[in-house]
Amino acid sequence: HGGRCALIPTPAAQLPEVLLARARIERVDGSPDSALAAIDSLIRQQPTNPAALLEEARVNFKLGRRSGADAWYQGLGLASGASLALYRSDLQFLLPDSTIHLFDVDAPPDRVRLMRRFWTTRDHDELRPLGDRLMEHYRRLDVAQHDYRLVSTHRHYDIVERYRPAVADFDDRGVVYIRQGEPDDRARLDLPGIPL
Repeated sequence: HGGRCALIPTPAAQLPEVLLARARIERVDGSPDSALAAIDSLIRQQPTNPAALLEEARVNFKLGRRSGADAWYQGLGLASGASLALYRSDLQFLLPDSTIHLFDVDAPPDRVRLMRRFWTTRDHDELRPLGDRLMEHYRRLDVAQHDYRLVSTHRHYDIVERYRPAVADFDDRGVVYIRQGEPDDRARLDLPGIPL
């Protein structure tokens, strides 16, 4: 349909936490236009809400709009506590340990500069337009969460195994996908009587 969807005007529909939850659900469900309507309504109420700005960026990225980077950086500059943890969780699979450390200790303006430098370098290295690699990161994150989602977040390992991944939402293939992108080739087991 191409246009933005209108929200039903009920008192509960205008609560910030409801609008944010609706935007997330609509985005994940594949309805970015409806997600954008919800997030626009929330941004009108709370233009400096960092979680809302992050969600605005995610929705715009889902719609293929590099302009989502503006909201992403704005929200990052305002983020602290739980909202900063949202940004960090999105980045933890890609950033080197030294960059994660700076991300954790830097003041907000320095953190924004750090991330601008990080993503701009990747745009230049991959000959992409500015903001494209950040948008691609969120596309890969969506694919990892959809295609490599764990049925259970409770992994069971042998007692002697030393590897303990920090990932709870998707398996290790998702981490590789986030870091490397689309594989050149895929292998799969195709035996009679074994579901794919």
